[in-house]
Amino acid sequence: DMQVKDDGTVESISLATLSQFPLKLAYAVTIHKSQGMSIDNLVCNVDNIFAPSQFYVAISRAINPIKLKLDFNKGDLTQYLSRVISVDQRVVKYYEGLKNTQSVHLK
Repeated sequence: DMQVKDDGTVESISLATLSQFPLKLAYAVTIHKSQGMSIDNLVCNVDNIFAPSQFYVAISRAINPIKLKLDFNKGDLTQYLSRVISVDQRVVKYYEGLKNTQSVHLK
C-alpha cells in the first residue's frame, strides 16, 4: 500500500510479509517395501541391516549409483559392511575357473 504523508511525500507500507522455504517432497519406505522399485535419488539408512540380501535390495533400487547415498551412524562403515556383505566362495571359484579355460571359437 502507499501512504501520502502531511509533507506530501509518498511512503510504501508493508501490510504483510511472506517467507518461503525450498522444500522437496520425499518418501520413506522400508527395504522390503522398496523391492521392485527404481528410485532416482536414493538415501539408504543401513544402520540396522542384518542380512546380505537386505543390503543388495537396498542399494540396487538406485537408478544412478552417483545419486545413491548411504546413511550410517554406527561407527566405521567399512567394518560394518564387511560383516553384512559376504561372497559365496562357490561363485568365486566358478569365475576363476572361467578365467582359466580356453575360449572356443565356433564357426
